Parts: sequence; C-alpha cells; structure tokens
Amino acid sequence: MPGLLLYFLTHTLGVAPLLAGLTLVLPKVVDVVVHRVLGSRSDRDARRGGHRRGMLRVGLLLAGAMIAMFPVPGRLSGVPGAVGRRLVHRRPSICGGVRRHP
Repeated sequence: MPGLLLYFLTHTLGVAPLLAGLTLVLPKVVDVVVHRVLGSRSDRDARRGGHRRGMLRVGLLLAGAMIAMFPVPGRLSGVPGAVGRRLVHRRPSICGGVRRHP
C-alpha cells in the first residue's frame, strides 16, 4: 500500500516526491521509537505495581481522541493534504501501540 499511497501523493495531490517519501518513512521511524518506549514503560509499571491499568487508561483516552479526530477535510491538496491523510493513516498505529502494551 505505501507504493500506491506514494503514487497518489505525487500524481494526484501534486506533493513533491521528497516530501511524499518523508510522509511515508517518518511515521515508521516514530513507530520504532514509540513502541520501544511504551513497551519498556509498560514492563516497568507491571514490575512496580503488578498491573498495567495506567497504560490501559491512557490507551482508552488515545483511542477516544483518535475517533474524535478521524474526519479530515476532503478538499485539502498539496502539503496539507499529504500531512492530513498521513495522520489519518498513522494514528491507529500509534494509539494501537499504547493498547498493545498493557
């Protein structure tokens, strides 16, 4: 799917190829960092308190925030269109990282 998204960003929305590539690569780099940090924090909370309810509560709040922010204006083009569509695509992954590490 990233190949199709890259084509859509460059040919349909008119985003520069470098910016389109960055919108596809940077979220994956963020995922690597976020999932490591959340995993270690979750393990630390479980060792200290015996449960991971705090992380579950944060995940619930983030899931609610994701649902509230889901609509993106359809008429965006260029850089704002690329960023808006990329955020819609990446939010579930980041919020899911919090929910996966309870």
